[in-house]
Amino acid sequence: MKKTLTFLLLFAFSSAETPYNPIKSAVQNLNNKNFEKQVTYNREKGISIVQFYKDTDANSKRDVGQYEKFGLEHKMMFRIGAVNCNEF
Repeated sequence: MKKTLTFLLLFAFSSAETPYNPIKSAVQNLNNKNFEKQVTYNREKGISIVQFYKDTDANSKRDVGQYEKFGLEHKMMFRIGAVNCNEF
């Protein structure tokens, strides 16, 4: 039972891979649980820029590097986020 649970947890984390590393990236991964708190409710505090991408789309994969660079250059000015449209 314990091995099965461990396998399922590892599978869930590996299948939910994102192009933006949550530890190193300036781009915050947004989803249906944190979008309102991070973007909608914080409109008075600043500007949020959100990339809506599909992890299966070649154009979205191509743009990851450029958006990451933009996020690093402007992280003090804007709240930078990304939403995977295939998942959410």
